[in-house]
Formats: sequence, C-alpha cells, structure tokens
Amino acid sequence: MINFEELPNDFEVRYRFYSEAEGGRKSQQFFQGYRCDWVYADFEADEPRQVWMIWPIFIDDNGQFVPESARVNLEGTAHMMIVNEDLRQTVHKDRIRPGVKGFFVEGPIKVAEAIVTRVGSLQK
Repeated sequence: MINFEELPNDFEVRYRFYSEAEGGRKSQQFFQGYRCDWVYADFEADEPRQVWMIWPIFIDDNGQFVPESARVNLEGTAHMMIVNEDLRQTVHKDRIRPGVKGFFVEGPIKVAEAIVTRVGSLQK
C-alpha cells in the first residue's frame, strides 16, 4: 500500500482530461496510480520535444488523496511528483511556477491539460 503523504509534492495542478472527441482516450476511466508523462505547453520551443516523467497523485474534492487504484475525477487537483531526482533542480525548478501550463501525455497523445496552481517541495 502506498503512503501518499511520503511522496514528494513538487507542485500542484488543476487538470482536465480530454474527451474522446477532443483527441483524448476512448476509455475515460483513470485511476489513482495512473502513470502518464508530462509535457510543458511551450514544448514547441524544446529541441527536441521533451517528455518528462512527472506523475500525478490525485486529490479528491475534499482535499484528501484518492485511495490507491480508485477511479479519479475527469477534472480536479493533483500533486505532481518529479520522478528523476537529478532533474528537479537542473530543469524543473526554473520552469515550474504558478500559471505554467502542461499536458498529461501517453506517448505522443495529449490526454489532459493542466495548469500549475502552487509550487510545493520543488521550492526547497
């Protein structure tokens, strides 16, 4: 069983999963433990396009962690965890700030849009 309290909360986002009509997944079921990647919305400036292992930890409407393997809302809040420790300070600390936009991606497919609402442990 995962203790979500022990995982890094590098930053927080408001997210919205895309519908199938918007180019999102056919299956609109997402669960706590979902492991997508992150792309900054300004990725066109990246050479080549950078995809980052930054994973969501979903929060429910009451501010509590969604239980492990439970279904998550199609819109909501997530704490984001930068998986590669070395990249926290060398890449992401300078890029992440409130208002920065990004996407949850599965390979080349954007499945959700997100906006940073708060910087957490990444500030340290």
